[in-house]
Amino acid sequence: MFRRSFNFSPDRERTTINDLPDELLLNIGAHFTNLNRNRDLRNLALTSKKWKPIAQEWLLIESRFNLTFIDGYMWEMGHRSHLLSRVKKLEIWSRSEGRTSKTRHVNRIGVYVYLTDVIYNPTPAPDHITQQAEFMEICKTVIQHYAANKRHAKDWINSITTDVVAALFGVLLCVLPNLRELNVSDAWLMDSPFFANTRSSSAIANPPHPWLWRHSFLSGALAATLPRLTVLEEHPTPTREIFPRTLETLRISEATHITANFLNDLCLAKKASCFPNLKRVEAYHIEYLENTRARADLARCLDPIDDVRAMFRDAEVAVYLYFPPWTMKTWESESGTPWRMKTEPDRLRRGEYTCYRKAMGPFGIHQEPMDRIEIEWDAEGDAVML
Repeated sequence: MFRRSFNFSPDRERTTINDLPDELLLNIGAHFTNLNRNRDLRNLALTSKKWKPIAQEWLLIESRFNLTFIDGYMWEMGHRSHLLSRVKKLEIWSRSEGRTSKTRHVNRIGVYVYLTDVIYNPTPAPDHITQQAEFMEICKTVIQHYAANKRHAKDWINSITTDVVAALFGVLLCVLPNLRELNVSDAWLMDSPFFANTRSSSAIANPPHPWLWRHSFLSGALAATLPRLTVLEEHPTPTREIFPRTLETLRISEATHITANFLNDLCLAKKASCFPNLKRVEAYHIEYLENTRARADLARCLDPIDDVRAMFRDAEVAVYLYFPPWTMKTWESESGTPWRMKTEPDRLRRGEYTCYRKAMGPFGIHQEPMDRIEIEWDAEGDAVML
């Protein structure tokens, strides 16, 4: 009827989570995997001195950071070089961050043509990088080892001071020997163009735009990285994830100079038996042929006619291409999509004229429209009379 009471010594300290060994604390840190992982780990680092190095280590070895601040990441890793071999996953996101500007072309008679070109503005290295002689020397050593040739090495080294974001990105890829997963799908398109070289020989022959961002010297970083990667996430979304397997006919309105790249991915998926029923593709472009080709050449994209014919012939799919006589926007044609207008006599021509008249404006200088271009090839690549 009497229970023995247990009296704990007041001098005995209670055990807390902070008393666990660092190995177990690191395992706990590995469970931060949600989308707010960076914020949660930063908050964890503020809880105590015990957790600060644990949180910092996970922020570095499975990092997700803005590419614009790559120098900060490399600075931290430079002070913890023992962590380089532990980095197996890297996720990079970015925005243009003011690194581009747009220009407006003027034709010979003084009429503004709203054809904008993206101009790449390289980011020079900040003083805290260029003034660190040891860091600069390490980067030069890495570059000289991985560069494909002396010319690439020279351009790469010069870019550390003139185009620091691209140069340090290449160096970072080279110094992570165990990198297995690279996710750049949330990056600004121009921040990861050289990965497109893994897709086709055409992409290798035609580097991404613009000219200043071709960065051929980074081919050494690419050659060193690709053999190790098991996961590479990048945009755009593959066509096999967009369309159903039962797709038979695909019609595209508002096609642009980059549509040929998309069609190339579609043809590759067809050849891989992802779309066994695909028989015909129709692409109605928003710009006339000369303008579309000029943009494709400037952007280093596939040719909207020659390359398109070759890819569809190889995939054994019929293709129809339409280029309007002037910029033709579906929402300005007052008649809907081009293929809908083609079903009624003269409806397409009236839609073309409507868009042309709106482009000239009430006080615009009259310009002669271009010729309408319609091209069709059958599944064997032979021309079809229209």
